[in-house]
Amino acid sequence: MPINITFSVKDYFVNSVSFKMNPSFDFHAPHRMTVEPIYSRNITPVDKDNAKVELSIAIRETNTVLPFTLDATVSVNITSAGWDETPEKKAFIGDTGISILYPYLRALVTTVTGSMNYLPYTPPFMNIVAYINDQEKKTVRA
Repeated sequence: MPINITFSVKDYFVNSVSFKMNPSFDFHAPHRMTVEPIYSRNITPVDKDNAKVELSIAIRETNTVLPFTLDATVSVNITSAGWDETPEKKAFIGDTGISILYPYLRALVTTVTGSMNYLPYTPPFMNIVAYINDQEKKTVRA
């Protein structure tokens, strides 16, 4: 069912960045690394016509020793009359927000990791909306 929605983007923010080098990582040895970032989103109601959408990334060691750990969160304020009146409108605002934010988050991660005098990490091009929606469905089922 099509929905009729008008929205505007008010502000974009870098809420937080935490970057830590791994002091035990041997930068001179060859490494085969697999980076498995964890993404999450949060939609916070501001009022009946405004919402704050946050997109976060966490990079941690899982099965691979990494040269760093990183956490970052970016957000956007979106205005749309009655944005949370229906599940479809709320989903649209959440999906639109993270679609807007993902390129900024990718650039932020690349810039921060590129400053460590080692190969920078750039999160992949991907459909962040499909990825997050899939992750959220898996979490609900678990």
